[in-house]
Amino acid sequence: MFSLLPASLKKIVSESQPRGKVNLIADLNRAGRDNCPDYKITVDCLGNSASFRWFPYPLKDITGRLTITKDSITLDDITATSANNIQVTPNASTVKLNGQIELADNVFSNAWFSLFANDIFFDERLGAALPENIQNFYFKLSPTGRFDLNLEHIKIFNAETNGRYVDFAGTVKFRDCNFNTSPAITEIDAALQIKGLYKTGDGFRNGRIALTADSLRIKGKSLTGLKADFNYDYSQRNWLTKNLIADCYGGKLTGKFELKQRTEAALEYLLQIGFEDIDLKQFLSDTTQASKLRAQNSKFDDDTSGRMSGSLSISTAVGDSFSRIGRFKLAISDMKVGKLSPLAKLLSVLKLTEPEHFAFDRMLVDSYIKHNKLLIEQFDLSGKALAFNGSGWLDLQSRNLNLILTARGRRLATAEPSILQSLTDVLGRGVVRMEVTGDFYDPQVTTTTLPVIKETLELLGTKPATPK
Repeated sequence: MFSLLPASLKKIVSESQPRGKVNLIADLNRAGRDNCPDYKITVDCLGNSASFRWFPYPLKDITGRLTITKDSITLDDITATSANNIQVTPNASTVKLNGQIELADNVFSNAWFSLFANDIFFDERLGAALPENIQNFYFKLSPTGRFDLNLEHIKIFNAETNGRYVDFAGTVKFRDCNFNTSPAITEIDAALQIKGLYKTGDGFRNGRIALTADSLRIKGKSLTGLKADFNYDYSQRNWLTKNLIADCYGGKLTGKFELKQRTEAALEYLLQIGFEDIDLKQFLSDTTQASKLRAQNSKFDDDTSGRMSGSLSISTAVGDSFSRIGRFKLAISDMKVGKLSPLAKLLSVLKLTEPEHFAFDRMLVDSYIKHNKLLIEQFDLSGKALAFNGSGWLDLQSRNLNLILTARGRRLATAEPSILQSLTDVLGRGVVRMEVTGDFYDPQVTTTTLPVIKETLELLGTKPATPK
């Protein structure tokens, strides 16, 4: 059967290592003047197997029909399953293909296909099957999970010069997928409506993606109802959306995202988001399985509450945290500190236990990001009883914290002053200098004082540290 194929296709078919039995109908006509036969070969696959060098997924249970003539190859409902699928799901990965390849003088001219695939795993084999200029991006992301593919329109045709164009449109559905980004994006359930034009050896010429995600997590925190429209700009070699929106713990998130390829090996992204009216209690209490131990250590209780707003801007190369820079601002209004929360340690050091001591009008954080550190330029926590302000840093990987804060008394004009407030009124400056260090979820708090108030601080029941 192979000997009847055009030379250009004979090699491809033989390299696919087909095995098994088929039903074969061959109509041959050697009446042509050049003694070359006109032919029509019909092959019905009967559960065959194949292994493709350029598509490293061994296939089995292949069924469907191929019709081969000197001008074309037609594929009718060619269906197969993955031969070595790891059975973590009830069903094996399935692929179904329809289409036609047009030939001109036994050489490829153009083709069209429709492709359906389900339960395909993100793994190294899939990466090896991708074009070279996409492989590097794929392996840096290190995706895991499964996806379904429904490309109703695939057209392949020769470019004016070298290479071929692939014009495609369809849907991709992610199921429980994870991506090795920074911050990590996990547990993605999303649908992508895609349309694009790709040139072999060069990359995308244009593209559009409409993303809808029912749910996903970014660094362990949940987003729902995420929507964004991405467009590809060939001149800039970037994917860009300016209308990213999502729901987040009762609040809203909006922003802009840009993914840009500076060189063949380097990918960079820019993320700019704003958020408002996020419920602090929901945000703190929602933890993933992987972070349950830390959640237990953090001991945020139901008394912690407030509403969060702010912004985040970050730019970095994919897979390279050393290049990360950004800005982060956070404001929490109507804040109440739970007595088991890390912030409560600041209050316990000052022996403050009344309910009003745990209520704050606002908390402000103004910081910037460099490499793996959040450098806090301003930390301000202001309430009716007292206030804290200062600066420091937080390691984004280890979650180690180093803050230097000043505690000051604060009260309403009609309120009776506490001892701390009286000291502040007399001295007119900070009473307690507090150093907050260690694990963010379980920080250690030490105090130092100015010499002029060393003795008066003992009235608070706190022994000052020896100045260095």
